[in-house]
Amino acid sequence: MLKIIYQLRPEEIEEAWISAQWRVGIFQKWNQLLLTVIALGLVFAYARKPDRFYLMMCAVPVVILLFCNSYLLRIVRRRRACRLAKKKGIYGVEIRKNGICAGKDWTFYPLKDRRWEMLNSEHVYTIKVDKEVFCIPKRVIPMEEEEALEALKKAGECRYRNIITGKEKVYGKTKYRKDGEPEVK
Repeated sequence: MLKIIYQLRPEEIEEAWISAQWRVGIFQKWNQLLLTVIALGLVFAYARKPDRFYLMMCAVPVVILLFCNSYLLRIVRRRRACRLAKKKGIYGVEIRKNGICAGKDWTFYPLKDRRWEMLNSEHVYTIKVDKEVFCIPKRVIPMEEEEALEALKKAGECRYRNIITGKEKVYGKTKYRKDGEPEVK
């Protein structure tokens, strides 16, 4: 049994959301590729026949959609993470052999007969039980206690994934140092 009480940083919240929605990230990349091909096709078609001005007018909304898909989602996610971190909530998770206790009232979430995933990213463990998402920063877990997470992984039918976050993890001008503390340039 492992009981952890901690406070989350905005970077950790954002990384947990990126990890928890890894399928959305893949879908977003395919959308960006498709929108880029459509925009380039419209611009090249307009370049071949400049009298078809409507092609350029169709390319403008496609470029706006491309911008929203590329940057707006990251900006919104970053702002939500900052807003959530400013509340300075104290979070707690108790990991047992057969489930997880979390929340203000320490609600028990059994892992048996539920769909759950354990996502391991660079600075956080993200545990998804049905639609509930638990973010556990690696900085608060002692090295000796990581066996509890391994036992939890083996306890149920767990989908375990290593998530590699891309440039999304760069939080403004803040990056992580090797010891887990933020490095401000």
